[in-house]
Amino acid sequence: MKVVTLTSRKLAPKVAQNLGIECVTIPYIPFKDGEGKYVLNKNLRNEEIVYIQSFYPDQFGSIVRTCFVTDLLLNNEVSCIKAVIPYLAFQRQDKPLKNESRNAEVALKILSSSGIKELYTVDPHSEIVLKKYSFYKGSLDPSNVIANYLKKKGLSNSLIVAPDKNAERKAITIAKVLDSSYVTLEKRRDKNGRVFFDEASLKNLKNIKREKRAVIVDDLASGGSTLIPVAEELRNYIDEIYAVVTHALIDRKSEKRILKAGIKEIISTDSIETKFSKISLVSLITELFKN
Repeated sequence: MKVVTLTSRKLAPKVAQNLGIECVTIPYIPFKDGEGKYVLNKNLRNEEIVYIQSFYPDQFGSIVRTCFVTDLLLNNEVSCIKAVIPYLAFQRQDKPLKNESRNAEVALKILSSSGIKELYTVDPHSEIVLKKYSFYKGSLDPSNVIANYLKKKGLSNSLIVAPDKNAERKAITIAKVLDSSYVTLEKRRDKNGRVFFDEASLKNLKNIKREKRAVIVDDLASGGSTLIPVAEELRNYIDEIYAVVTHALIDRKSEKRILKAGIKEIISTDSIETKFSKISLVSLITELFKN
């Protein structure tokens, strides 16, 4: 067995080290006209490959590159390819309108035909489209890893806040480990896409005892359209607010907006390797292949 990656330069080598196997990085050789090629400088014949690579940034390019590398590996007679895509792009687009491109569907159709035998991801926004494909073997739940990090950080007895029902299971798991209470809000969007919350769910906040700290938990954050209104609501009851997401797709401008809303710190896993990546998924991925 070998771990193979293109640009997951921190996560993939650590997983390989934990498994006691080699991590192979496949170099890319660019051409002046904008094209390029991948070159395999290693004999991987009959090897089982664990391919670790997130699809961010450059979501469209990531899919194409993965297909190129999959074909390269299969052409060099590896025994099989098991892909771990910690952040699998396009799964928020699982319910497109009739006049919109079916990005989640097409992305998985391309990946399933590339030769990947098994696909795993971490905390996807939705599994609606994923479950249509037999090569999809399931997602890894980082809730306990996140909870243990927060416990070590001294955030036990914080109010755990799920912005919607999709995040509730994560909130319950984390709250249990931290010996904390939790609350679930009912997120809505108006015709312009702006987030607001059902009044009945806001009463849940008003009825709780005043806490010093709150932790908002969600699967991902990008522009802050969910985190910001939650934080603005929490400021009426809470002194200190943290945001913890599995996938942080946050640029500098969005970061400023989120922090300005009253969030003290943004914390994420290393599914995407950024300044927010403070929680490691290494043990979670390692366990998958040890078992």
